[in-house]
Amino acid sequence: MLQDIRDRAQGWIAWLLVVFISIPFALWGIHEYLGSDPNIPVAEIDGDELSLKQFRQAYRQKRTQLQNLFGEGFDFSILDEKELKKTTLHEIIDTEVLLRKGIDDGLRVGDGQLARTIQSQRNFQEEDRFSDALYQQWLRMSGYSAGGFEYEYRRALLMDQIRVAIADTALVGEEDVKNTLRLTRQKRIVSLLTIPKARYTGNPITEEAILNYYEGNQDRFVIPERISVDYLELSLDTLPDVSEPTEDELRALYENRKADYIQPEQRRARHILIRLEPDAGETVVAAARGKLQDVAQRLEKGETFQDLAAQYSEDPGSASQGGDLGFFGVGVMDPQFEEKVYSLVEGERSEPVRTRFGLHLIELTGIRPSTVHPFQKVREKLLRDFQNHRKEQQFFDQAEQLANLTFENPGALADAADALGLAIKETGFFDRAGTGSPDDNAPDGTTSDEVIKNSKFIRAAFSQDVLNDGNNSEPVELGQYRVVVLRKKDHRPASPKPIGMVRDEISDILDAQQAREKAAELGKQLIAELRDGADPVSVSKAHELTLREKIELGRKDTGETRQITEKVFRMPHPNGEDIVYESLLTADGDFTIIALREVIEGESDGNDADLRKITRDSLTNTYGNQEYRAYIRALRAGAKIRLYEDNL
Repeated sequence: MLQDIRDRAQGWIAWLLVVFISIPFALWGIHEYLGSDPNIPVAEIDGDELSLKQFRQAYRQKRTQLQNLFGEGFDFSILDEKELKKTTLHEIIDTEVLLRKGIDDGLRVGDGQLARTIQSQRNFQEEDRFSDALYQQWLRMSGYSAGGFEYEYRRALLMDQIRVAIADTALVGEEDVKNTLRLTRQKRIVSLLTIPKARYTGNPITEEAILNYYEGNQDRFVIPERISVDYLELSLDTLPDVSEPTEDELRALYENRKADYIQPEQRRARHILIRLEPDAGETVVAAARGKLQDVAQRLEKGETFQDLAAQYSEDPGSASQGGDLGFFGVGVMDPQFEEKVYSLVEGERSEPVRTRFGLHLIELTGIRPSTVHPFQKVREKLLRDFQNHRKEQQFFDQAEQLANLTFENPGALADAADALGLAIKETGFFDRAGTGSPDDNAPDGTTSDEVIKNSKFIRAAFSQDVLNDGNNSEPVELGQYRVVVLRKKDHRPASPKPIGMVRDEISDILDAQQAREKAAELGKQLIAELRDGADPVSVSKAHELTLREKIELGRKDTGETRQITEKVFRMPHPNGEDIVYESLLTADGDFTIIALREVIEGESDGNDADLRKITRDSLTNTYGNQEYRAYIRALRAGAKIRLYEDNL
């Protein structure tokens, strides 16, 4: 089946894939050759080496994950790169020891399973069907070959098999569920006395204090390193339109892609569901089965499915619709449910069918047979696809030329610009955060903030190759079908900000610092008085402070800041009528005194089956992950592992 996926990428579509993949991979190989040896080991596992090349690939993926998590503008400079590399290396080792054990134990992911999983991914589907065109496009834009992606995906599926096999063995007792619900629903009664920082601001700050702070904290007052660059940009949007294909070319494309225009068979069903817990006992299952059998008998006597579904079905999404689920295709429903639906003939009802949701009584109400869309119906789409792919071909041709010309002439962009008819664009100065410098008198026609804030553009500008060696960058993909090559125009190293630029900022810092100290000084005095038995109301009035009394606070309440809530639920329980006092310096600089008066234990609410199931599932996931990590630690302890962190 995997071969079928690959074989359908014929002709010019497959050729485009090869061209696109060759650009980043070819240049990566050159870069690696000029740098350190990619085959040197970074670790050994039972005598087998993990190469620097493997590590670099995993490290790039880790950075991409972080960028996807925190956004395009994420500043990697805030991270400890050495620690990030060590973390990545240990994750690779975890993966390797786990996969070796799984393979030794006979676990496998077959070609059929892999193909079905790939074809079920939404990224590769069009109109709820697998689209080879989307699959190939995704491979191109992600820099994968089909074989490389399938290899990595097979490993990921095998890892998931192992994880599920271990995690699903986690046991959650009834007391665990009760205690978790009790703690989750716990309430605490507190009073909050706040000493605002603002009360003590406006302190006189001497010039000497400002100067001393400036000299002692110069690393805080630095104009960051900045660079300006020239660059060439190649974009699909700026390429000229292509000519329309002939009718014969369109029909040839239709025949070649006919499989993409098949609408698979769909079936319509209705059902009555009796919900069951996954670990329901035989008695409970038998009772549910008996209830559905009674329903089936009433149907035989002439009662309507719609009425009985509304009365008995525990599926809130379909019960009000008479149990109707509409038309659906393969891969949508629970596997056991789907298998039974596709075994029925129209109008036939099933015996009770068990799934992870419970027991179902199913009736097949319609079949929509598979159809092939005729040429005329898809002609406009074929025309768009043909023209788009022709234009993509132009883009990939020129992208390859751009890569080759800027690599062969690393000291200038002019040759590539002349050959491809591109204008050399320029930026003003910007730093590693993508912040431009408005006082640098940037030339007219400089690029927009959108480009200099792109993290890939920034990384290329500040790379060793561009910043220090003075070469053109590798092609940088700013977006789909949008590539740039850049080179350094000018560079300004980091420099201290003059004291005149930061005098007011330092004055504000010192003022706030003194205000916090004065608020904290009073706060410590008041806590001592309160612990000695002083009345909170009298204390607040004497010092003209705001006292909020007897606030009922839950763990997930949002009425107070997260900082205060977390502090409250870390405080020890009060004994009897005693009050527990603690303090907190908030993020705003206010000093808050917390008086914990009472802890109200939450109810386990044994009647809420849905909540108990959610809690049990959450605990199972937590315990399962703990057992999974413990299993990996045991595998690592049993392996002979050597690290070569100096090679990272």
